[in-house]
Parts: sequence; C-alpha cells; structure tokens
Amino acid sequence: MVEVIKVALNSQEMKAFIELPWKLYQNHRKEWIPPLKVSEEMKFSSGNPFFAHADFSALLALKNGVAVGRIFVSIDHHFVNAPNSKVGHFGFYESINDDEVAQKLYTEAESWLYQRGCSEIHGPINFSIYYSYRFQTSGHKTAPFLGEPRNHDYYPALALKNGYKIHSTWYSWELSVWNVLIMTLHTLLAARLRPRPKDLVRIKLADLNQLESEIKEMYESALATFQNNYGFAHISKEEFTSAISSMAPFLFPGSFCKAYNQENKVIAFVYGHADMAEAFKLIDGDYQKLDLMKKSRPKRIVWHTLGIDADYRKSSLVYKICEPLCLRTLLARMPVIGALTKEINKGYARFSAPTRSYSVFYKVRAL
Repeated sequence: MVEVIKVALNSQEMKAFIELPWKLYQNHRKEWIPPLKVSEEMKFSSGNPFFAHADFSALLALKNGVAVGRIFVSIDHHFVNAPNSKVGHFGFYESINDDEVAQKLYTEAESWLYQRGCSEIHGPINFSIYYSYRFQTSGHKTAPFLGEPRNHDYYPALALKNGYKIHSTWYSWELSVWNVLIMTLHTLLAARLRPRPKDLVRIKLADLNQLESEIKEMYESALATFQNNYGFAHISKEEFTSAISSMAPFLFPGSFCKAYNQENKVIAFVYGHADMAEAFKLIDGDYQKLDLMKKSRPKRIVWHTLGIDADYRKSSLVYKICEPLCLRTLLARMPVIGALTKEINKGYARFSAPTRSYSVFYKVRAL
C-alpha cells in the first residue's frame, strides 16, 4: 500500500524526507554526490529566504510504512509568468522505480498546485533556478561533477509516464587538457581579433577574501543577464548572495572575473570552480568529516557560468573576460567540464558531442 503524507518543516518526517536519497543511492554511490545533511536541513528550515515569497508543501511517499519517495511543490511569487499563465514547480524528486509510487507523488503534487490556480507545472525546480534544477537525461554512468543535477536514470521515464513532456534541455562536455590548450589559444586570439567594446571596459579578478561583496556587486548584472533565461524569477540581493555563495569554498585565484563599463557597472562575469565531487563522496553528508576536504585534491575544473550584457555579446569582451579562467586552468593541467549550457556550445562541440544532458519537464492542466 502506498500513501503520500504532507511533511512539516522541522518535523521527524522531514528528517526522513531529507535522508531518503542516502537510502535510494546506496548502491549507486559512484554516480551520486551526497550533499551535506546540515545544508539540507537549513534548506528546509523556516529561515530559508525562499519561503518568504512562496507557497510550498513537502510530500513523502510511504509504502507499507517505509519512505520510498518524495516531492516538493512550490509557487514562487517572484517567478515571472507568461501572460495568462501561472506556473507551479515540483522539485527535490526522489523515488524507487515503482510506477505506483511515482503516480501517487505526481498526482498529489498536481492536486496541490492546481487547487492554488496553477495552469502549468514545471520541474524539477528545487525552489528556483538559483538553487538547482533539471533531471539528468543521459550520461548517468559518467563521474558526477560538483553542482551537476544527478538522479536515477528512470526518473525521466516516470515523469513521461505521468504525462510530462520535455520543456528545455541543457548539455555538459568533458574536455581534455589538450582541448583546454586549444580553447585557451582560441580565446586569446579571438580576444584580440574580434571588434572591441564600444566603450572603455575594465576587467578585474574577484577578491576571494571579499566574496560576499563581490557577489552582491554583480547582482543587478546577473539578473539583467538571466532575465530571458528559462525559469527567470526576481530574487532579493540577500537571497541571490546566499544561493550563489554555495560554491564559494571551491573557487580559486583566477576562477571568478568581472568586467566593468566606464560608469563602473558590472557588465559581464565568468566563474568556474574546482570539482570537489570525490571529497563530498568521502564526507558522505557528515559535517564532522569536512576536514577530508583539505586532504582531497580536485582532478578537474568546472567551467560553470558566463554572463554578459546584451550590448557586448558580439564584442571581444566575450573572450577577454574568459582569459584568466582559461589560463589558470591551463596552468593547473587539469581536464575540464564545460557545464550546463542550454544550447550546443560551438567551442566545446568542436572536440566532441556532449557527454551528458538534462531537461526540465512540464505539464499543462487539462481544461
């Protein structure tokens, strides 16, 4: 017998909700990165700033009294809806490979969202795009990188069986040290041959010792850059800083760079980070084992995000701002993950096809 129960924040059932992935990935540890349990507890506490502008409910599926699935539903009042549309989200989906469990979870989630006026459901969106989102749809046997959406390979099929369709797809590439050399040379050349920006531009490496202020400084630029991206939602500077800061411990000199115009406004930014996936596997969610992070050396670097003001996207700034990250990666002699691009990245695609893909799914309420 399968039943779905509502889970309150800070309850004993929430503990089961948070710890369910450790149970479901017990035999798939090579393909999953355990988050810190204390971090997950903070996400699902009343102090999460997301909850101040959202309606939400956590749902836990029990089969014969044992937790076997979960789903989180939310309506973000800062989400930018299309005209005549109201989108609700499901996220944090996990379950055993069982059609009945999936059907019960999706049915309860849809009922909750439809009762509150939603005309469409998108997911998985874990709160909003500033946190984490997407199901991995291919490349499940590849080694995961830090910040990558990872899930059992049957999750997309369960979503499709429950009437969901693919809305948008993203890709990641694995680049060798030789690939990085070629891309760095191309970047250096293009930065000098492409048309220069129309005005004087200053490029500066972020001060990693003042990271909070560095992130706050790029807040307006980031929102302007992301406003046409999938799933855009308005977000406060404080919540934006909190969400982006999760990668702060894994940045390194040269990995975070910003560009400024003559008015000293941020017009572009780029960042990558060390891939500490193997360290997180050793820590296995236990905050008391964080010292293992110091003993682990990353084996690759993740090129994560490039944002640039629309007025500068056809100029040499696209390449100029990437120079420090390319050069620092080349000096480290590490392979790279070209992460989570929504289109096929021509720079990456010259070397190979993407090795992983991810999608957001959607369902429109039947009239």
